[in-house]
Amino acid sequence: MTASELRYLLAARSLGDEKSSVRLTDLADKMRVTKVSVYRMCERLKEQGLIRQEERGHIFLPQKCLALLEEYTLCIRFISGALENCCHTPKNTAYFEAVNTICAVGDFSRAALVKYLKRKNGTLS
Repeated sequence: MTASELRYLLAARSLGDEKSSVRLTDLADKMRVTKVSVYRMCERLKEQGLIRQEERGHIFLPQKCLALLEEYTLCIRFISGALENCCHTPKNTAYFEAVNTICAVGDFSRAALVKYLKRKNGTLS
């Protein structure tokens, strides 16, 4: 997943809950981009099975996507926290760089980091 794709998905998740759809117009406003940009990104995400189009102008994040976002969010929190605490990186910059970093590593490394963080937090049996 690219950092741009991840940012769109995180923004969409923040606009709705697990049962509601998100209007493309609201997503464009949140991302501060045009509706055309949102539409194009949503087409890419739809092809990957990460979103579903409920009706014209509305998208829905399926459970598969929500689970993946939880993994990415866990990693982003860890990386951004390390940048803030160890490197004194400002919070917004640390978050932005954490998103870029987690998208730059491969699926194997991300999965290993998720497993480590879940074990460390006591959420992995």
